[in-house]
Amino acid sequence: MSVLGWFQRGVGEMMVARPDDAKSQVVWKHPDPTIPLGSQLTDEADEVAVFFRDGKIVKTMEPGRHTLESSNLPFISNLIDSATGGNVLITEVFFVSTREHVGVKFGGRIGHVEDPKSGIPVETMVHGEFSFRVTDAEQLVTGLVGMGRAESHTIRSWMKEQVLKVVRDHIAELLVKNKWPLLD
Repeated sequence: MSVLGWFQRGVGEMMVARPDDAKSQVVWKHPDPTIPLGSQLTDEADEVAVFFRDGKIVKTMEPGRHTLESSNLPFISNLIDSATGGNVLITEVFFVSTREHVGVKFGGRIGHVEDPKSGIPVETMVHGEFSFRVTDAEQLVTGLVGMGRAESHTIRSWMKEQVLKVVRDHIAELLVKNKWPLLD
């Protein structure tokens, strides 16, 4: 690698932002786990960034530009990474969308319910859509996503299952308690 290439790579590592093709994701993890000291992080108006150093949350950053305080010396971290395999001086950033995600479809079986009038077992189903918005980015990352690669479809699938579970429980309870006729 030429000196110019080495310098360009080092400067590029110091600019941290979510790329345009990842803006639709609920959570996006920055791919470089060794962000240099003094790097400039920019997050948009509809996201927050959660910054980790040595396995702990250092700061959750609101929209704007921020200077990251890591232990990685600029340009030297490449040498340390190549010597250690990148397992020292770990710093990670997760970008979390705070806008409302609308039109998330869900659906599935509620189960067999006996019609109170006829006594015939009926297979019931529910379908709908919901929206959600992340209000606690730290809790989402540490409690649900984990420190691995964040996948939006995994988060959406988990939310769909939670909504379906709550709706299934409430509808089944209402059908049994109120003895609603299902075949009318």
